[in-house]
Amino acid sequence: MSNLKNNLRSVVDGLSAELEKLGFAENAELAAENDSTAAKVFEGDKGAIKLEYDGRIITMYQGETGDDATKKISSSLLDEEPDPRDMKYVIAEFTETLEKKFGQSKAVQK
Repeated sequence: MSNLKNNLRSVVDGLSAELEKLGFAENAELAAENDSTAAKVFEGDKGAIKLEYDGRIITMYQGETGDDATKKISSSLLDEEPDPRDMKYVIAEFTETLEKKFGQSKAVQK
């Protein structure tokens, strides 16, 4: 159980600068943890992001609010005992997804 929480926390820590840059803040009231999954929710002007980890797959969901963040936008395998390379890969993949989905759009050329 603690691996679920610790691994999710490590991914969140790796994404924190990107989440903050995009205007997302953690909503601790919507965090969830049970015997088989752990989840964290981030909300901002651009909607909500939920990260959910089940000890095998970590998934990023999108929604208007934290309660309806059910549209899967990225997922990756992540063992319960990941090595640092695995963790780095997941963080890079999720950072790229955040940038593509929520980053500033390029100025339209006239």
